[in-house]
Amino acid sequence: MTTVDVRTEVNPEAVLPRVNLIPASIHERARIARTRSVAAALLAGSFVVTGGLWLLAHASVADAQGRVDQANAQNTSLRSQAAKYAAVPQVQAQLAAAQAQLAGAMASDIRFSFLLNDLALTIPRSVVITQLTISSAPAGTTGGAVNSGALTGPLATGVGSITFQGKATSINAVADWLDKGLANSPAYANPFVTNVGSESAATGAGGAATIGFTSSLVLMPSAYSHRFDQGGN
Repeated sequence: MTTVDVRTEVNPEAVLPRVNLIPASIHERARIARTRSVAAALLAGSFVVTGGLWLLAHASVADAQGRVDQANAQNTSLRSQAAKYAAVPQVQAQLAAAQAQLAGAMASDIRFSFLLNDLALTIPRSVVITQLTISSAPAGTTGGAVNSGALTGPLATGVGSITFQGKATSINAVADWLDKGLANSPAYANPFVTNVGSESAATGAGGAATIGFTSSLVLMPSAYSHRFDQGGN
């Protein structure tokens, strides 16, 4: 008995023939259906995007309108408050006019308490003031009215005068006081002795002889206090 070995070799790269039994119309309908599905998805996506943008725009408009309403309400409130202060400019003008009148009326104000305190600090122990007379002139008048025409030049602008009567141990003591004590103040000018009396005898145990004197000085414009000036001290 004879055995025959039959082997069939199959080529893996061989392409088997395909037979398409589906009609072409069915393929076309499937393609159209897929196209419609894609178009519907794109349309739905566009609706979603458009709706989101509309919501954002509506929210922005609502927020802007809220800010506008708030600003209008604040403006109305400020207008109502401004009505309460409508008279403030008029009151400020009246206050400024009153201050100007006060400054004008007190332009020649001199704080004599300060001047007398300064004078007291300059008087040496060898000089005793027994009487003091102060005269002042209104602002705007010349020193001639104060000094009875005795002074000319810069001293004619004096605004007042002070006359002293007192006693001193010597005329030199009076001169030193006038030259060294009073000449350093810008409020005073031309301190001088107008009269010297005779020397009096010493009184009491250990007392010294004294002389009587009369002296005066001119008050200059720097003696004005300016405390009522607008913007002054």
